[in-house]
Amino acid sequence: MSNCGEMNDLFIPSAVNPPNLSHRAHTKIETNERSQEKETNMSLKIRLARGGSKKRPFYRVVIADSRAPRDGRFIEKIGTYNPLLPKGSEERVQIDADAAKAWIEKGAKPTDRVARFLADMGLVKWEHGNNPNKGKPGQKAMERIEEQKEKEEARKQAEADAKEAAAAAAAAPAEEEAPAEEAPAEEAASEEKAEG
Repeated sequence: MSNCGEMNDLFIPSAVNPPNLSHRAHTKIETNERSQEKETNMSLKIRLARGGSKKRPFYRVVIADSRAPRDGRFIEKIGTYNPLLPKGSEERVQIDADAAKAWIEKGAKPTDRVARFLADMGLVKWEHGNNPNKGKPGQKAMERIEEQKEKEEARKQAEADAKEAAAAAAAAPAEEEAPAEEAPAEEAASEEKAEG
């Protein structure tokens, strides 16, 4: 029993260091201030978050931090987009215009697809992107194209050479065949002399 009393003497609650508690509280306050600064400085996007099953897409139009995953955490859902419905259908794109306008005023930037939808509603001016380099093939593809051109030119050259050689070969045997045709006539003449 005396051992228990000694143990209790070692762990007295008043022995906790008060400056450590205040330091922890101070750090927590600083952390909260930093997180609030991050929330105000983070770049917001109005984008599509995919839902639905395989080969049956359904999208939510959400406000999200640009660093968050596509289908991950978002701040607010402001609408839906169902690409399976016909283009004239009213349920295809449903966006809360007031919420979208409020978030745009706060600095949220819509992605290209959402900007198209918002432009149809008259909230954003959307212009078709012009990237002439997007359709150009890459360096490896250009090398393959050059190789194919060289092979095609070599094949055409070989065909042209083969045609010339065939034409030359056709002309040369024709000259050789002409005396051969005379030869049977000479044989017939020599046969007549032998008979007569």
